[in-house]
Amino acid sequence: MSNSSATGSVFCTFGLVRRVLCRCWLLRALDPARKLLVNSLPVSWVHGLSVLLTTLLWLLLQCGLNKIAYFRQFRTFTLPHLRSIVFDQMLPRIANYWRRDEVDALMRGAGLVDVELTWVNEMSWAAKGRKPA
Repeated sequence: MSNSSATGSVFCTFGLVRRVLCRCWLLRALDPARKLLVNSLPVSWVHGLSVLLTTLLWLLLQCGLNKIAYFRQFRTFTLPHLRSIVFDQMLPRIANYWRRDEVDALMRGAGLVDVELTWVNEMSWAAKGRKPA
């Protein structure tokens, strides 16, 4: 979370919480694999792997993977843009996938009030709240 000043300004956070992804075998399989495999590889290898995964994703998008807004948006991107997104998602050592109620609890637990959550691209939550004066 971040704030723009110390006096009552807005805090924002962003967390992936798509029900389907959080509970599906794909996320449960890929996230640990990403942590174990990708984090131990040289960046040049991760880049090469991202090209292969991007090609697979691009083919799936062309074959109709577009049931949610997130994937429909991906279909508008160029292949290099899509590759940069895939590569970027492979790099973090820590990635948290929070449900809506967890994002809300994190915000309120940080002492924020007037917490608002907005669904973004049918895939994640943007949250904002106000630090009490």
